[in-house]
Amino acid sequence: MKAAQMGFSVVGMIKALYTVDQLRADVLYVLPTANIASDFAKARLDTIVELSPELQDMWAESNVGLKTSHHHAHIYIRGSVSERNLVSMPIGTAIIDEFDRCAERSMAMVKQRLAAHADKHLFILSTPTLPEHGVDEEYKLGTQEHFMFKCPSCSRMVELLWPDCVEICGEYSTDPRCDESFLKCPECSAKLPHETKEEWLITGYWEPTRKAHGHRSFWIPQMYGPEITPGEIVIQHFKAESSEIENIEFHNQVLGVPYLMEGGRVTEELIKQALRSHTKGEARPRDSSRMIVMGVDVGTFLDVVVTEYIYTDDPKNEPHLHSIAKVLFEARIPGSDFDQLGNMMSEWQVQHCAIDFQPETVNAKAFARAFHKFVSLVQYRKGTTGCEIKIAYDDDRVPILTVHRTSFFDMALGRFHKGKIWLPQDISGVFREHVQTPTRTYELDELGRPRAMYVTGHNKADHLAHALLLCEVAHFRAYSYSTGRAIKAGESYYNF
Repeated sequence: MKAAQMGFSVVGMIKALYTVDQLRADVLYVLPTANIASDFAKARLDTIVELSPELQDMWAESNVGLKTSHHHAHIYIRGSVSERNLVSMPIGTAIIDEFDRCAERSMAMVKQRLAAHADKHLFILSTPTLPEHGVDEEYKLGTQEHFMFKCPSCSRMVELLWPDCVEICGEYSTDPRCDESFLKCPECSAKLPHETKEEWLITGYWEPTRKAHGHRSFWIPQMYGPEITPGEIVIQHFKAESSEIENIEFHNQVLGVPYLMEGGRVTEELIKQALRSHTKGEARPRDSSRMIVMGVDVGTFLDVVVTEYIYTDDPKNEPHLHSIAKVLFEARIPGSDFDQLGNMMSEWQVQHCAIDFQPETVNAKAFARAFHKFVSLVQYRKGTTGCEIKIAYDDDRVPILTVHRTSFFDMALGRFHKGKIWLPQDISGVFREHVQTPTRTYELDELGRPRAMYVTGHNKADHLAHALLLCEVAHFRAYSYSTGRAIKAGESYYNF
């Protein structure tokens, strides 16, 4: 786990070249996308090779995605998105660069490629993003080693930490005095000259902070970097004080630590605050007079949430702003049991159900046909904004809704922060886990503008959180369009 611009990608490239040249073994080098992998091969790996006549003579074949040595050892350079490109070759050494930005399944696929080798090596490097996500999760499972060195003034073994080891000069990001900032020993406060950093860091070593039976893990912030001055770090610090996106960048890129923005995740405390006296086993509704909807996330299981919306004021055109979401029921049922899903429609007198468009599109459409005008399929796509719902119909008049994922997650999970959701006292542990998984953060779009997004950690599940989101979509549909009739018991069997 590292800050940006620390030269560790160069370390990864040297490791790959050494493995091919000296050990005569294959290497898989994984980057987030195929385009990044191509640029990396041309602009960085090829540049290193061109600097060394010996490395130039090493290759029998060299192209963008595959380099083959005269010893028939290979470097496979791949993007993480296409699983097909990761499963086609067995290798003993793998390097995953910018792991936090790689596809979610990349780690599992790479480990499968390594499984056949007794002597296997996996080298992961990345700037972190969120706590318990990606490289931070792997770091915490390892030895968590920090770089220690001897202070040239007091001879104590210390490490560079923010803000203890930086004398901050200036008061804002454009203050010229920022350039006067300097590094200092956390023990004796003596100045540690940036210009002689190579001299006083030569005494350094990696010190574990945790005993681990698995892998070694390391953390290093930008203060150790040879090119980044203390003044530049202080400027980034002042920028972070006035902008959330700059604050995220400062923690991730400069300090090399994960960062969770305030209110970015549902917590166990918020879940406890939402608990009420009702239970999932209470009497079912007698008629269709209540605003009850259902959200269904489709996968290995059908993750179902049934929610009643209780209006606190005249909802007008904004029912989500003037309502309490009372979760009546949640469950996980076998992914092929759409009949049970149909029974729940009549059991709960559902006004509208929103169900995942994928991966069981055929079954989802059949379910929607069985409950004509009561069910909509939902997909996430770019091109929608805010609470906008785009509606299209297939040849059988099944409605397919397109919504903005981030906006509806804000709506569903934001209720926990605003105290506008009630949960049954016997809510499941799985539900608790799933709604705490999605984490709100920012990324920069193609034009460099901040864009909010929700991410889910590697090997983390959030299906019931998506079902809760789909309840919000169903609420909009039910509010704007009502059939005015009850669902008959067993109705699901008529057309399904």
